[in-house]
Order: sequence, then C-alpha cells, then structure tokens
Amino acid sequence: MLHGTFPDIGLYLVELGVAILLLAFVLQLVWPRWVFALMLKISTREVKALTSLKGKFIFDVKQAIEGAFIVRARLPSQLN
Repeated sequence: MLHGTFPDIGLYLVELGVAILLLAFVLQLVWPRWVFALMLKISTREVKALTSLKGKFIFDVKQAIEGAFIVRARLPSQLN
C-alpha cells in the first residue's frame, strides 16, 4: 500500500537536498565577510585606510610600519 509512495518521497528529499546545497553556496557568496582595516593618521590630520579581506596581510603591513619606525628612531639624528 505505501510501497508506491517511497520513491516519490526519496526524489523529493534529493531535490530538497540539492536546493539546500545551492542555497548554501549562494549564501556563502553574499554573506558579509570580515574586512580588516589599518587606519593611518598623518601629520595633516588626514586619515588613510588600508583595507583587505586578509587579516594576516594587514597585520604584516602594520608590523612592517612599526618596524620601520623603530629602525628610524635608532638612527643617529641628521639635525646635529
């Protein structure tokens, strides 16, 4: 009696599974992503921003800039 309805239910579940997978894929494309930013304030009170989706890149740039300031501070002064 119920034997004939199981293939229809199975096909429906397969279609539902494929639809959920497609929806999940599309959702991942439009889902909000983390955007990392490095704000640089310069002497004219202007603010520049470096933005990227890659947090490691922003961290590496920040470390490089800080390292350059440290090296510059250790150099003998040119004003003497």
